Amino acid sequence: IKLYLLILLTTGLYSCKKNQLNDSNQLNDSIEKKEVQKIYAPGSVVIDTTLLKGYSEKIKNFYQQNDFRTVWTDSTDVRQLLQSINKVNEDGLNPQDYYLKKITDLKSKKTGLSEDQRIQLDLYLTSSFYRLANHFNSGKLNPRNLYTDWEINRGDLDTPRLLQESLLAHNVETKLDSLKPNHEIYKRLKTALAKVDPNVEEPLENLKPIVLVGKLVPNDTNPKVIEVKQKLAKMKLYTLEDSITSIYNDTLLVAVKKFQKKNNLPQDGIIGTGTLKALNYNKAQRKAQIIANMERMRWYPRDLGENFVLVNIPGYELWLVSKGDTLQSHKIVVGKNKRRTPILSSKFSNLVLNPTWTVPPTIIKEDLTPAATRNRGYFANNRIKIYNSKGGLVSADNWNPALAKSYRYVQDPGSQNSLGIIKFNFPNNHMVYLHDTSNRSIFNKGGRDLSSGCVRVQNPEKLALKLLELDNSEVTEDQFNKILASLKTSSIKINSPIYVHQFYWTVSIARDGGINFKDDIYELDFDLYLKMRK
Repeated sequence: IKLYLLILLTTGLYSCKKNQLNDSNQLNDSIEKKEVQKIYAPGSVVIDTTLLKGYSEKIKNFYQQNDFRTVWTDSTDVRQLLQSINKVNEDGLNPQDYYLKKITDLKSKKTGLSEDQRIQLDLYLTSSFYRLANHFNSGKLNPRNLYTDWEINRGDLDTPRLLQESLLAHNVETKLDSLKPNHEIYKRLKTALAKVDPNVEEPLENLKPIVLVGKLVPNDTNPKVIEVKQKLAKMKLYTLEDSITSIYNDTLLVAVKKFQKKNNLPQDGIIGTGTLKALNYNKAQRKAQIIANMERMRWYPRDLGENFVLVNIPGYELWLVSKGDTLQSHKIVVGKNKRRTPILSSKFSNLVLNPTWTVPPTIIKEDLTPAATRNRGYFANNRIKIYNSKGGLVSADNWNPALAKSYRYVQDPGSQNSLGIIKFNFPNNHMVYLHDTSNRSIFNKGGRDLSSGCVRVQNPEKLALKLLELDNSEVTEDQFNKILASLKTSSIKINSPIYVHQFYWTVSIARDGGINFKDDIYELDFDLYLKMRK
């Protein structure tokens, strides 16, 4: 199912690339040809330029191009814009953010509009179009204003050209719809959003949150077991017995594991903090999560490239995709909440086999210095060499904890290196990368938000060899293995454009339309939802 979902995602993104390029070219060609053509009707009203004070430069330039006259003179254009506004809730947006009340109030006047009111209505319509276009194209909010670890920029939309073209062709609604993400996952999120409307009362919503001290395990007897059975029964995961008992029986164990799988939790049957949190979510909360994920998907690039690695941070998963086909999937470890893995899009530059590891400042401060201060044997045990500011080697005995941050610490290559035996480099502002790990058993854990920001990859040799194949590298598998066996640090350049995208999504849609939620490990969903509603 996961691979099927990824194929839907990547195929949609890959196929919409061509459509978007065509749309963009058609738009530019059309505007170039019609740039001097005015879009106002003979009966339009001249706008006093002082009325444009406070409006954006783009809006001012747009009206200047049209001789400072009202342009929304065709009722079809106005009707289509209102239709777009009235259905934005389907995309998790609020109609009132697009001047809906101001527009409808002016349009509803039975005595007709004065020239000043016609001008005001025109400005509201243009402002609404601009806002809708930008929100559909790149989100209501700018992630760079919200997060310090966001490196993706959707770029600036040429709204004056877009509006000019839309009014010339009288296809306002179609043009606005074309700016939304066109891939299947976004469409399925819209369907999911409609399904979880909290205004539709269902029995599940009448159940109070389960309050539990400690945890529940199979064969436990606890009154809270009855509440768990009732809640899972409302979810159609558990069949109620004629006499509901407080015993955690085998039937409940099966239901709990199904629930845990659906919510991307460890399928151990233990009802602890994570499982209880998921059980207590209500539909309003789930709706907020879906809306937050739709907003983030508007932030992501529409074109991921022909060959790329896609990382879903809260899903602890990585996929390698080529021409719309998923070639590999890997479990990953990502940054803990305190040291988050950044959201970014970049391009692989090289692979490093048998890498050394230079300890980063955060780990020097929070991990290395306290541990080495307690025991100078820390350096030998971890095969770490100490260098002073002049590059000279410093012995552990002469190391000064008070000057800890003035040294450079380098771990020798080998299987015990923190980066393992392979490092995947790509340019970014956070000095993160993909890499192997010296502790490969960590991939057996359920929650894998355990790193200091970089992404650890299971079976990195397999991923590296496939990247080299996609790059048409001259390095053969035999040569690759010999380099690893030598324990010498070697770099292999990646010449072809192979991209890496580190994204964050907590909602996915299964083949049967079922909604699966992942743990919001960085607690981003509800904060984003609340900011969108301001």
